[in-house]
Amino acid sequence: MIAEQSSSAMAESDDDLAGGFEWPELKYDDQQVHLEDLVEDATVDQNPYQFGGRKSYIPALGEIVEEAPEESIFYWSKEMGEEGKNYGYLRLPSYDGSVSNYNAFGQTVNRLEANTEKLILDQNHNPGGSVLYLYALVSLFADILLEFRYHQVKTVAFNVQEIEQRLTWLDAIDSDEGAKEIFGDSIQGYNVDLKFVQEYSVYLRGVLSEKLAGKELTRALPLVGIEKIEPNTTYHYTKPVILLTDALCFSGGDFFPAIMQDNDRMLLVGQNTAGAGGYVNQIEGSEFPASIKISSIRYTGSLAWRSNGFP
Repeated sequence: MIAEQSSSAMAESDDDLAGGFEWPELKYDDQQVHLEDLVEDATVDQNPYQFGGRKSYIPALGEIVEEAPEESIFYWSKEMGEEGKNYGYLRLPSYDGSVSNYNAFGQTVNRLEANTEKLILDQNHNPGGSVLYLYALVSLFADILLEFRYHQVKTVAFNVQEIEQRLTWLDAIDSDEGAKEIFGDSIQGYNVDLKFVQEYSVYLRGVLSEKLAGKELTRALPLVGIEKIEPNTTYHYTKPVILLTDALCFSGGDFFPAIMQDNDRMLLVGQNTAGAGGYVNQIEGSEFPASIKISSIRYTGSLAWRSNGFP
């Protein structure tokens, strides 16, 4: 599921302000493996059924002409089908990534764009990750403006004072340069500018108004305020894409296919995903008496809606 924990109050320095923002995470559970660890740990890499594994259980679907070197974070291959055409295969293990992961994935996408006629994108056993990293990857495959679905958000995890304080800082940002000074050029590959700050402010105000009105669940809102994604101008794959899914794709693993299917961008092949397409909130064990021996509790924090009107 997607995790958004309530953020602590932000300090007044720019560094503390940037670090104080905690973005929603589309993440299932702690079985997720960090991408860099997949390269360093051969035992993890060799398990094709590992959540978020570098490789999956899908066999080569044609003659492998070229493939990723062992040190590559993302596994990819160029394969030749029976009809003699080259197509690409690219493993998308999770949506848990950094700016360097985003750039590595984008460079791989560009390589396959130049050398293949279609792409098989494999996100089987995908446990999810960060919403902004997911949005950044969505932009790589956007051939036109892509629209996102909305979420109804539980207000219980949001603190009124913290939202108001956060909005005070956000309202003080009045330029792209000011936004980048606080957040950096991007967050996990998602471009930062004044528009992003304004969208996030609208989202927080929507949550705040619903909470002050006494509602436990908000009206449907664009998550983090982002409603649409434009095509990426640096990295892109513009050709046909087949997206492989299975029943062990959670949260971000639900959300990415839903975006692509709702926008008619990719053909989905495989099983229905798990259906855990909302984020989760987490209560740490420190909030409970030590005698209970609870490490943490997670509960559903949002409900995502599809373009067909169903959650």
